[in-house]
Amino acid sequence: MRARRIRRPETVDSGGLQASGVSEASGVSEASGVSEATEAMAFDGLHDPLTGLVNRKGFATWLGPLLASASSEAPVAVVVVDVDGFKDVNAVLGEATGDALLVEVARRIEGFSAHGSCAARLGDDEFAVAVQGSAGSWSVAEVAQRLVSAIENPLSIDGLPLRLAVTAGLSEAPLDGNVASDLVGKAEIARGHARMSRQRVVAFAQSLGWESKARLEMTRRLEEAIDGDRLEVWYQPVARTGDGTVTGVEALARWSGMGRGYISPSEFIPIAEQSGTIGRLTWWVIERALSDAENLRAQGFDLTVAVNISPEILHIPDFLQRVGTALGRCCVPPDKLLLEVTESAFISETPFAFEALSALTRLGIRLAIDDFGTGYSSLARLRDLPVDTIKVDRSFVSAMSFDSTDAAIVKAILELARSMGHSVVAEGVEDRDTWDTLRNLGCDLMQGFVLAPAMPLGTVEDWLGIHAAGTHSLL
Repeated sequence: MRARRIRRPETVDSGGLQASGVSEASGVSEASGVSEATEAMAFDGLHDPLTGLVNRKGFATWLGPLLASASSEAPVAVVVVDVDGFKDVNAVLGEATGDALLVEVARRIEGFSAHGSCAARLGDDEFAVAVQGSAGSWSVAEVAQRLVSAIENPLSIDGLPLRLAVTAGLSEAPLDGNVASDLVGKAEIARGHARMSRQRVVAFAQSLGWESKARLEMTRRLEEAIDGDRLEVWYQPVARTGDGTVTGVEALARWSGMGRGYISPSEFIPIAEQSGTIGRLTWWVIERALSDAENLRAQGFDLTVAVNISPEILHIPDFLQRVGTALGRCCVPPDKLLLEVTESAFISETPFAFEALSALTRLGIRLAIDDFGTGYSSLARLRDLPVDTIKVDRSFVSAMSFDSTDAAIVKAILELARSMGHSVVAEGVEDRDTWDTLRNLGCDLMQGFVLAPAMPLGTVEDWLGIHAAGTHSLL
């Protein structure tokens, strides 16, 4: 069952007396007032004032006795969820709307909670549910999936339609232990893994605990590397598909740390995204890339420099101002900076990402949709996006020379882009056959090992000197 709601006492006036019309001369009333005040303090100490659900402390208090009786015949599931994109709602629509959203989520979680369960708000947009079952009545995964479905139904706040998405992690007693704080922590670890792996629901496993410790250590080392300016930016050339003339480079973060040489970006970028370090990392790369682009221009290489940006950095209040200042300081023309954002950021359900990206184009900065074809764009939204470049995901490009389906997808993307006036960059071009196929299809630009791998600045300067970027063909 849910934790019992305690009736709140009457309002207390500024003098500390109950505004109930009872005479302060009444000893019985005074005793009653003290009792109700104590009751109010007990309630407030265990409940969230916004939603009325129990808080983290209240959840642990309620959960303790239940876990003591947990068994394989009567297991207890703890599910922790958070609301994806809640920061967008607060930033764009205001805290009042954000609060209304949290209250609605709490109502849905309470509606899901049946006899023998407890719903809680652990903090910010993080909620939890504990439910006890009987052998064979449900699986932990079923509980989590049902909770996620209950929360994600479409809703409207003040006439504004919103679509919710949540990420969930779960643990189970006695399988994962029987201490309340431990089980909540393990469900949170599983939730973090779900977010990092872009899954909706993940169950705790001991290996996740080990991975969590490793992620914490990697996060700490990564933050130290950013603060100590110990990262590197490597550059991969981008060339015209028709004649091989180099027109730009893509800036890619590289990190040698943890005592094991270079760490793959596919490993540390998700860590940075999950830990909230991605904003600092993205900004570091932007500043370094602009500085290096200025050095390349001084050597006669008038190239576009592309930088991948995380949607998280768009939430930094002074991001636009900082980009403008950095461009002015480095004397790099705005149209020589190409910011690449994943498709999902452009297709955000809130207007915030769209507005922030539109503001970048007003500065003269160019925008590209990265990894195009892997998201969920609608043609109607794509038509209105403030972009001039589409980057076809390497998963389609790498197989197109021998897979007719992938070749058809790339061809369709090229035709769509042309109809909208966008240029297209094909990523992951690894061999001459693929290059020839792309050229025959009329693809504008390409990058990949067939041209050159990503290289440190000094190496790419030498490479550009040999190939005289912009003056003759590489074919």
